Amino acid sequence: PIIMRIPYNYVLIEPIKSDNEIFIGMKKFILDNEYLELQNITVVGKVLAVPDELIFDRMNYNHSMEWDSPMELKVGDIVWSTYMAVKNATSGQDPKVIDGNPVIPYQSCIVAKRGDDVICLNGFVLIEPIKRGDFCGLLPDYLKDSPNLNVGYIRHLGTPNKEYWDNSVDDDMFSFGDLVCFENINNIPLEYETQRFFSDTLLFRMQRRDLICKVIND
Repeated sequence: PIIMRIPYNYVLIEPIKSDNEIFIGMKKFILDNEYLELQNITVVGKVLAVPDELIFDRMNYNHSMEWDSPMELKVGDIVWSTYMAVKNATSGQDPKVIDGNPVIPYQSCIVAKRGDDVICLNGFVLIEPIKRGDFCGLLPDYLKDSPNLNVGYIRHLGTPNKEYWDNSVDDDMFSFGDLVCFENINNIPLEYETQRFFSDTLLFRMQRRDLICKVIND
């Protein structure tokens, strides 16, 4: 069999094109993916090749990941990545493509599906947010009026990162179903409505280090 090897810390993916037909009432519209590119660019793909290893090296920043994370992707996985990773690989100043398929940094990969299994990567968690008017009764009084605070339930999480370049810490106290608080700056959808492959439910993606606290109601 032919085995493709790519540089460490990178992943080769085959993008899965989103359906650009949308319906409003009975009318069908063809979506131009260059319009509102952030919301319409394809961020999901099939893994074609993975590196032999991931490198985290404090002595060599230019050739290191920004955190120490296990290599969990396998060829054949369906993976979701960040918007900028796909954009930079295909149209940036230094495009990286093989036969038209983008080579993206492993650290830009958020979550993968392998059959029915969901694997959160790089210390990421997926949060189902709660509308602001609905969560006040769930929080202590001193948190209710914070304008920059958001709340949601952890729907998927994976292995904590061991170490970060900036000395951030991944706390291992979080579990599936926990009610957690995070800042509005982390209200970044895994997918926008025009991209929905992972779930019909809105999910925010962030790393464990972005979680402020876990709410425990005794």
